[in-house]
Amino acid sequence: MRFIIAKIRQYIFPLILIVVALIIIIKSYTPGTTLSGWDTLHPEFDFGLYFKRIFTVWQSHQGLGAPPSQSHIGDLPHAFILWIMSFLIPLNLLRYTYILSMLIIGPLGVYFFLNENIFNRNKQSQIFAFIGGLFYLLNLGTLQNFYTPLEMFTTFYGLLGWLLWAIINYLKNSNRRNLFIVTIITIIFASTSHTATLWYIFYGSLGLFLLTNMTINKFQKNLIKKSVFLLILIFLFQLFLIFPNLYYAKNYSKYVTLSKINRMGSNEFFFRGQKRGKIKDLALITNFPFDWKVYDFSKNSPAPQMDQWENHVQTPFIQIWGAFLFILFLIGIVLSFNKKNHLLMAFVPVFFLCFFFLRNANFPFTSFFLFLRDKFPLFSEMLRFPFTKFSILYMFLYSIFLSYAFY
Repeated sequence: MRFIIAKIRQYIFPLILIVVALIIIIKSYTPGTTLSGWDTLHPEFDFGLYFKRIFTVWQSHQGLGAPPSQSHIGDLPHAFILWIMSFLIPLNLLRYTYILSMLIIGPLGVYFFLNENIFNRNKQSQIFAFIGGLFYLLNLGTLQNFYTPLEMFTTFYGLLGWLLWAIINYLKNSNRRNLFIVTIITIIFASTSHTATLWYIFYGSLGLFLLTNMTINKFQKNLIKKSVFLLILIFLFQLFLIFPNLYYAKNYSKYVTLSKINRMGSNEFFFRGQKRGKIKDLALITNFPFDWKVYDFSKNSPAPQMDQWENHVQTPFIQIWGAFLFILFLIGIVLSFNKKNHLLMAFVPVFFLCFFFLRNANFPFTSFFLFLRDKFPLFSEMLRFPFTKFSILYMFLYSIFLSYAFY
């Protein structure tokens, strides 16, 4: 009994995170329904057919047939996990279970990343790791990523903290156990690459973080070896999704800018992103989902997708609370330099990268952003929705610097 009580005390904050996430999950489930959403994949409807499709570079089911602009093979780990789950869970609950489980897995990853790497498992400072995990769970960016869910984004949300936790552990101690953990999480993380841009941005951000970390630590020989090895290892384990994407880019990329969806929607998408690039939106982590509309059958007319949440965000208390947390977030960045926390300092260039793209064509980046958009058409197509590509990274950084400011 004493052992159980001791374990509960030791893991009280992760348990609280799990309970809060479970409450949200229960409230989010509608009995007797199947969860669908944005660009839904639904491999569970016919696993055999789905596996057959993702192993080819010609998608015969898309219109009259088309080469895949997306890395369908990257969804293999997710589809395999669903297939294993299908032996235990009813079909209509499979997607619910996978996606909503990320609301538990993601905040726990942030908690253990902070507790073990920023606060060094200090018992008194577990509360601050808990604050980081709780913010990662309850912020409006999480709401938007799960409101119209797509597996690659929810997987990214769930595994980002754990993958960075595993990478930092390997940099500290390059034993076989830590290498094995990095490998397993990297393989599952491939499910984030259904649209390969998301994975490329993560990989580039990881490289930026590791380079900054090496610079801060004065290019220690051992650290350089470990960092380069990790970048090569992660790249090699993702080649199965990179090769099909490069094949498409080499042979068919010109058709992206000529596509009907590009001609119809790209300008609108750009202006929506620009509109939501205000400092207020960066503070509250609100973006284009707050501007989308869905058809309201009861009124026979379109209605705001997140009308109740928009009313919530406009209340004075939420505006003030969001500004307060954002100021603390920025203070946390400053304090990482003041206190010479090398690990947090290495994340700052990644923050500036996220800030640039989420700020969009607004001061002081207006001219440069418009230059990139006008001169590089593929740039504007690949990043039509900067929020979907950078918001989760931004939420992670927001969480860790906010918790450090409280600490």
